[in-house]
Amino acid sequence: MTAMRKIYEGIGKVSEMVAEFDKWLIIVVILATTYEVFMRYVLNAPTTWAWATTQMLGAGFIALGLANNHRLNANVRVDIISMSLSPKVRAVLEIVFTLLFFFPLFFVTTRLFVQDAFFALSINQVDNSCAWSPVTWPYKMVLAAAFVLMFAQGIGTFCKDIAELAKGGEEPW
Repeated sequence: MTAMRKIYEGIGKVSEMVAEFDKWLIIVVILATTYEVFMRYVLNAPTTWAWATTQMLGAGFIALGLANNHRLNANVRVDIISMSLSPKVRAVLEIVFTLLFFFPLFFVTTRLFVQDAFFALSINQVDNSCAWSPVTWPYKMVLAAAFVLMFAQGIGTFCKDIAELAKGGEEPW
């Protein structure tokens, strides 16, 4: 069990460090949005970059927080049924649903995000939906890294769930 615990804690530490950095991104989003509102409505001089920038930063903010959210089990759930089950049965359900849904979904999604990020890098892709046409690969690399971390956190949580089942549904460590 110590190897599983080390895997879980190691991945969790990385998720936590990314979340500590990530919380400051929202300040940048707020500042960029505030600047745009001031320029647009006070000075009547809208920016060409604020909309795309806040979209990219906002998506990065959300994606980078996913792994830590999963680590803390802070996802929104409806626990009406599972609350009535024993801890051991809940642990079995966590393992089964992780195998059936989480791993296939996040494997495919992570693979697509990584492929898209490297494609954007290889052609120096730009976003033509806004006036300043920013390159997209930095933003796409952040999203790909966030999904890789989320997949890794899912592996760590899966290890914890297995250890929890081995202990009869009790906290494994």
